[in-house]
Amino acid sequence: MKKALPHTLALITVVIWSSTFVVTKFLLESFSPTTILIYRFFISIICLFLIYPKIHKPKRIKDELYFLGAGISGITLYFFLQNIALIYTSSTNVGIIAGIVPMITLISSFIVFRTPKITWNFILGFIIAISGIILITLNGVFELKLNPLGDILALLAMISWGIYCVFLKKIQDLGYSGTATTRHIMEYGFIFLIPLFFITKSDFNFQAFTDYRVVFAILFLALFASTIAFLFWNYSCERISAVSTNIYLYLSPLISTLFSFLFLSERITIFTIIGMILSVIGLIVSSDFIMKKLDKPKENASS
Repeated sequence: MKKALPHTLALITVVIWSSTFVVTKFLLESFSPTTILIYRFFISIICLFLIYPKIHKPKRIKDELYFLGAGISGITLYFFLQNIALIYTSSTNVGIIAGIVPMITLISSFIVFRTPKITWNFILGFIIAISGIILITLNGVFELKLNPLGDILALLAMISWGIYCVFLKKIQDLGYSGTATTRHIMEYGFIFLIPLFFITKSDFNFQAFTDYRVVFAILFLALFASTIAFLFWNYSCERISAVSTNIYLYLSPLISTLFSFLFLSERITIFTIIGMILSVIGLIVSSDFIMKKLDKPKENASS
């Protein structure tokens, strides 16, 4: 049961994050991308403080630099670059590029920690999954238009997430509380979102909150997609490694497509179904790699 828990939480997190596409698309009618992030993480930080009010005290200055790096890479840069990329390129391109996150995380972890080693088993699972992701995102319309600026921004966002996972691994090895870690990372990310808010000339648009749907959408992003999801995700990364946790992102386009079908009436074609099957097969092949190479019980892991 203990071994299954981090995998279950990682899967739940991917489901939550995949649903944010629909929610964010609705909120973009009232707010700028940066404004949404400001509301989202401000509320989330308050919630995490209520859950764990103890003030974070770094053991060393070097430790604090890890928190700073994680906040900038995993919160500020990742979410900001991803949202801005959608202005210049299609969600199709971003969806395909997002599929390489597990490989980026694996390469980043290997460069910094020299572990885990890249195996043919992992590469095969990656190729199968990315093929499925391409079929899902193109959905039978085989016209992939390259938009250099947007595609580069999307790629930089995924690289930022890979860097975040490396910083998170460094922090978790230091033995800090999981909740305190998540909140402190968000605090740094939020601080660096503030100048971006003014640079992009965003506004708070308080009038939009007269619509109860806006209120619920913001609360969903803050409470579920940020507070709960990041706690689940960071816990999973600690227990089964960042690489094995990120492999579950192969399912993100599949889940996003299902949400779009249910709530946005978008069509599902035979190509979508084949892509879904390939994504699951890719995950299964990569999961075999996880079980054999990555999952190592951690007796002294912090909660």
